[in-house]
Amino acid sequence: EIGTAREVISRQLSEFQRREWIVQSRGNIRLLDVAALEQLTRQ
Repeated sequence: EIGTAREVISRQLSEFQRREWIVQSRGNIRLLDVAALEQLTRQ
């Protein structure tokens, strides 16, 4: 557990999908732009 509400996670995943960094489907998440996600972790 990372100590955040499901709503917050859902909103963030939707934003990542809007940016075409990920695709969500049936409980799965596919990474499309790993470099962008890695850069986000360095901020």
